[in-house]
Amino acid sequence: MKLSIVIPTVDGREKSFSRCMAAYADTIPMGVETQYLIFDNRPTCGIAWNEGIAKANGDYIHLSADDLEPLPGWYEAAVAKCEAGFIPSPRILKPDGSLESCGWDALEHADGEITPFSRIPFAPREWFERMGPMLETHYMNDYYFGDLARSVGIQSIIARDYLFIHHHEMTGRLDRLKEDWAAYDLALRNLT
Repeated sequence: MKLSIVIPTVDGREKSFSRCMAAYADTIPMGVETQYLIFDNRPTCGIAWNEGIAKANGDYIHLSADDLEPLPGWYEAAVAKCEAGFIPSPRILKPDGSLESCGWDALEHADGEITPFSRIPFAPREWFERMGPMLETHYMNDYYFGDLARSVGIQSIIARDYLFIHHHEMTGRLDRLKEDWAAYDLALRNLT
């Protein structure tokens, strides 16, 4: 089994990036071949993710970010949901251990509950090929990933052990939410 992990990063986030990489090294099970696709200083996260998807040769593709820290069991939980035919939707913690999100909101949800999207995309490579490219925006790709999956008949469900800490690195963070929401809205209308 081979895993391709796509990680965009920007100058000034070296500490965050190092923590992210160390956490992946510590939590990916022995025997899983890993292809890291690192993209420095791309204009948006979506551009880096699409470049990574195009170069990925793993059985699974995982779209990450340099301010995420995977916790033990994340990989096994994600693969189990995919093998059952679903997109895994993570449980994400803040650095203080409190809940940031579980599925689509900041409430706890049961494992296996259907949710509209996955904040940290993970799927078999062939699903990405069926769904098509991500938006080239910085934000809203988690929403769009769920919409793409549903457009080809795949639901997202809560995978509570698909677990991460989000460190909210602010260095280089873009103020594009309004523009990206408009781009997402347009893409969604074109998708249906």
